[in-house]
Amino acid sequence: MNSEYLNLTLRRASRNDSESLLSWRNDPTTRAFSLIVDEVAIERHEMWLNKTLNDSSCLLLIGETNGQMVGMVRINIFEDSTLGEVSINLNPEFRGKGISRRLLGESLVNGKKVFDQILEYRAEIHVNNIASQKIFKTLGFVKVSESPRRDFEVYLLYSELLEIS
Repeated sequence: MNSEYLNLTLRRASRNDSESLLSWRNDPTTRAFSLIVDEVAIERHEMWLNKTLNDSSCLLLIGETNGQMVGMVRINIFEDSTLGEVSINLNPEFRGKGISRRLLGESLVNGKKVFDQILEYRAEIHVNNIASQKIFKTLGFVKVSESPRRDFEVYLLYSELLEIS
């Protein structure tokens, strides 16, 4: 990993992050690997962000380094469940710079602290998103099945196997 990213910090997202999150979400590469490939309108995004920020079963984290937002990780836990659903999206300016693994790994550890009932993490990854597949596998995720959603695969990680190095 690039040494300039050693000071990665995580914080909870806020309404002030709305513009950046929407910009990252509507990036063509993000859209190509998303469950919903259409651009998201600002009104729809604002409704999603408000709901997410007020949802006690959702943790939306922003990674920052050197004063710049590098990406976000969202963790959802379902009622009476030990399963945490996770997704990651990078600021397009920081793709390919070696920060995804650390951002995701530290977010998973943070998620386990917030939702101590999590026993496993689940992610759905597009079959052509090789970079995400590699990052999740590096952290111990294993492909377990095809998703019912076209062109996606399901990956799982038992939280006690999570290691950050």
